[in-house]
Amino acid sequence: ITAKVGDVVTWTNNDSTGHTATMKADASCTTPTIAAGSTGSIKFTAAGTYDYFCKIHPNMTGQITVS
Repeated sequence: ITAKVGDVVTWTNNDSTGHTATMKADASCTTPTIAAGSTGSIKFTAAGTYDYFCKIHPNMTGQITVS
């Protein structure tokens, strides 16, 4: 996923169980648990590459590049 500085990235949970989007470099930067059918968002204020994971299912990972 790519975004620009200042963008808000939103995750939509289309699963039947809760998930989070938690930044690996700073676990305090996280969405609350996103319930099934709900969304969670994070605003990115600095350029960089951000690896993230789900606190509930740590094998679920992704990456966002912010420019």
